[in-house]
Amino acid sequence: MDTRELLQNVQNGSLSLEEAEAMLKKLPYEDLGGFAKLDHHRQLRQGFGEVVFCSGKTDEHLLAIYQNLASRQHGVLGTRASAHQFELVRRAIPEVTYDAVSRILKYDPAPAPQIGRIAVCTAGTADIPVAEEAAQTAEFFGSYVKRYYDVGVAGIHRLLSNIDEINQANCIIAIAGMEGALGSVLAGLVDKPVIAVPTSVGYGANLGGISALLTMINSCANGITVVNIDNGYGAAYTATQINRLATRAGDPVHIPARPEPPAAPALTHAPQSAGSAASAPTAPLWLLETNIDDSTGEALGYVMDKLMAAGALDVFYSPIFMKKNRPAYLLRIMCRQEQIAQMEEIVFTHTTTIGIRRFGVDRTALPRRIETVTTAHGPAQVKVCTFGTEEYVYPEFESVRAICETSGLSYQEAYQEVCWAWKHQ
Repeated sequence: MDTRELLQNVQNGSLSLEEAEAMLKKLPYEDLGGFAKLDHHRQLRQGFGEVVFCSGKTDEHLLAIYQNLASRQHGVLGTRASAHQFELVRRAIPEVTYDAVSRILKYDPAPAPQIGRIAVCTAGTADIPVAEEAAQTAEFFGSYVKRYYDVGVAGIHRLLSNIDEINQANCIIAIAGMEGALGSVLAGLVDKPVIAVPTSVGYGANLGGISALLTMINSCANGITVVNIDNGYGAAYTATQINRLATRAGDPVHIPARPEPPAAPALTHAPQSAGSAASAPTAPLWLLETNIDDSTGEALGYVMDKLMAAGALDVFYSPIFMKKNRPAYLLRIMCRQEQIAQMEEIVFTHTTTIGIRRFGVDRTALPRRIETVTTAHGPAQVKVCTFGTEEYVYPEFESVRAICETSGLSYQEAYQEVCWAWKHQ
């Protein structure tokens, strides 16, 4: 809760003066038994709440910090977290999510609308973990991020084919290991500030990222600044500050869909020419399945709701006949690797199954974003997918239903109205 919200709650009577006074006494910080001093004033002072660096913290300390911040802030971002730390925090805060690639551990019940644009570029695929730390940090703080992965100088045509689109961003993050030349090349081609991030990717003479760091800080290109080795978080924080200053009133605002599973790294390819049949970005998923032959429809529906609320990408049932011709249902769950344990826990807890099968699944996924449009009957959200040079819009069901309930329009009429509003916005 920020200071303005606190004062409004006092004004409308939902918070007593005594409660408000107790909360204000904990500013500018709160001492947690000597092991941490939480800076609750940072959101008001800097516009961003305190972020947790998870690596090296004991279980007891990390859990206490997350529980405290989650009770006071709208969201909590943690960096460099382990899978063990995710399981630890999730038992106390079930809504927390974890991305194993970026090692981001976050509690984000109400994602911030995403404004402006930041471009996150990597020289190679091995730089993606640092890039995802940067991209997901910027998104958490309310920036709209476009990813351009594997566009390094070893195949500079890959960068040049995307350079016009990259230059539309308000700020560019260039992430590179080896010799670290990507930042200098980008800074020499664009009229936007470039934040260079050296990574520890490379052979022995790379010296754990020092060679890339030295290249970047000795760059002769203008408009480039450098953060520490592998510091995707630091780059994203500064890029978000620049993006906020550069974003104008009236610029597009991207509203993240809710509920949304943890973000996975999306490999953004160069735009394809019209009519191209090139594949869209791919992201590996897992398919979990089990047979259930002794459950009611109501119980199966409950399990589906639990799985979707926990972040499953999809859940579906198929009627089957098992051995001895027993009628049953085949439950299938699509999820990411880091979600497997949580999905299996729900299934084993709430069904009678005694075994779950796992399969790795390759998927072709079109890039997509959520936008808000204004219709004659109020705001509505749409999902916009891109393939080649074409964009396809799909109104979100809840928005269409809300228009139907308030306007008296049929579902098809409301659906078409939202499509028309997006096309003409």
